[in-house]
Amino acid sequence: MNLLRINKINFKKLRFYPGKSAFLIVPISTLVLVSVVLSSQTSNLLAAAEQAIFGSAELQNQYITLQKDTGFSAPGRGGAMVRSFSIGGNTEDTNYTQADVDKVSGMDNVSNAQIISQLPISNLKVSNLFTDKSFSLGSLSGLSAELAAQFTDQDFSYTEGDAIPIVINASAFNEIYHDWQGKTEVTLDFRGMRPEQNEDGTPKVPDALPIKNRAIEYDKQDLIGQEFEMQVGGLDEIQNYTTEPTEAGIKYAQLTAEELAAKETARKDAISPYWDYEKIKTPLTYKFKIVGVIEDDNSVSSYIPTEFAEQLMQEYIQNQIDARTSAALSADILNSQFQGMTYDGVELKSGGFFAFGGGGRAVMISRPGGPGASFSASDGDDAEQYSIPGLVVSAERNEDNDSPFIQAEATGELKDADVYSKAAKIGGTMLVKLDDPKNRAAVVKALNNAGYAYQDMSKSDVYDELANNLRGITVVFTIAFVTISIAVVMFTMSKFVSESKKEIGVYRALGATKGLILRMFLFQAVLYGFIAYIFGLVTGYILNWVVSSPVYQWFSNFIDRTMGETLSVINRVDAAVFRQTDWQAIAMFSALLAVILVLIALIPARQAANLSPVQAIKGE
Repeated sequence: MNLLRINKINFKKLRFYPGKSAFLIVPISTLVLVSVVLSSQTSNLLAAAEQAIFGSAELQNQYITLQKDTGFSAPGRGGAMVRSFSIGGNTEDTNYTQADVDKVSGMDNVSNAQIISQLPISNLKVSNLFTDKSFSLGSLSGLSAELAAQFTDQDFSYTEGDAIPIVINASAFNEIYHDWQGKTEVTLDFRGMRPEQNEDGTPKVPDALPIKNRAIEYDKQDLIGQEFEMQVGGLDEIQNYTTEPTEAGIKYAQLTAEELAAKETARKDAISPYWDYEKIKTPLTYKFKIVGVIEDDNSVSSYIPTEFAEQLMQEYIQNQIDARTSAALSADILNSQFQGMTYDGVELKSGGFFAFGGGGRAVMISRPGGPGASFSASDGDDAEQYSIPGLVVSAERNEDNDSPFIQAEATGELKDADVYSKAAKIGGTMLVKLDDPKNRAAVVKALNNAGYAYQDMSKSDVYDELANNLRGITVVFTIAFVTISIAVVMFTMSKFVSESKKEIGVYRALGATKGLILRMFLFQAVLYGFIAYIFGLVTGYILNWVVSSPVYQWFSNFIDRTMGETLSVINRVDAAVFRQTDWQAIAMFSALLAVILVLIALIPARQAANLSPVQAIKGE
């Protein structure tokens, strides 16, 4: 009997005994279907992980952040340690300078380095990013597009007329509000109190304190692409309450409308002789677009393109110059009544002045590195002091003394709107970009040899281990496929032969040889296996497309919950990645299934062939 007749018989058996046929076809088609979906989605997950997890980690490993310790700790009330920022000090001790940039940039395997120099601007107010909530940014810093790549995968270039890209710092998302609980005065006794702490170790604000703040809830991904307006500069908001130390504690008292109006009038009267009051009072307004979000408690800076940072400073200072009247401003007036930025011929800072010594000499105590509290006195004069946005006070730098502070004598106002671009950039943070993440260890070693004392906290070994574990899934799946295939074929074919003993007996009684019976059952296994394979392949291909969307959603959510908490930039994976079919793996599994089907089917087929006609008929 030739192969054609054998297959005709097998097709008839398929038609007349669909239940028996399905017993072999269904398990194999299910196995093929599952192998198509699992092998494809496993391959897709590996490709997605390579891009989103390992690619993102590799990108972060291309950058190093150097930071100087610009603060000190001292025992506070109740024995608690209180951290304070240093004031003054030698610039090179508390900040990085251009000399550091040149040194680091010249190291092997370093492609770029930049100091994060905070713009000496106060009052950065945002009111329309969150509904009915406003907040102020801690500081702004200029950053090159190349170095911004560690914080955002969006376009960071500045184009005149377009919304300005900004990498915003989430630490600024705090809303300050007043809660006087129906009172006009509140007295809090802090004497001898040991401040309670929150879970993160920060001091807990007493519930009775009338001025409070609360975190603004946000979704990091939803913020990307959001546009908002920011008011830059303008006069400080007049504080609508007073604080006064008393024997009972610190008394907080609300100002009446009349008292607030009086303060506003006094400020206007003091400023108007020297500036157009309405012009200097009104902040500049700019439209920004969020391209990245920083979630780092150790940082307060939000980043804008370097070229816009210089333009912003020029417009900020020019606005003050344009608001000036013809009245002269002496050094004494600047020291006692008006404050602004200070320029000592080298650095532009938001410093203040402290008068001491004889002759009424005005001496600047600067806090290098950006905006912050200024220190002032007025030789016994209790007159109110006002911060003038954009005002630059020129000062004569004097470092030839034994004082731990950089001192500078105020000499008058400086009317140069381009002073920021001319001033040296200093800061306590320096960003470094490597030419290749693989050279990170060599650069870290070079930095430490140069005295920068950098402790590398990257977790690249963890990602390597994770990558190896993910790749091991393919090996495990292959072993499982072979094992299950052998079990399915052996079980189904043995049962098929067992239920076909009467048929075998009839064929043997009619003169069929052992070889014919062997071929008949072997070809039957191959035929049914082929039908099952085609059905499983087609349905598996369709099912792979169906499950691609939920798998993509799960993977995206997983990345946001894990990588999104630690990395600023995540390489996003397109949904199309999960619609791919791994034909290479399917070809390998198909070959394995064919070999297994033939070899394993031989065992029950030989058992069928060795049955005698009498045994076969009696066994039925």
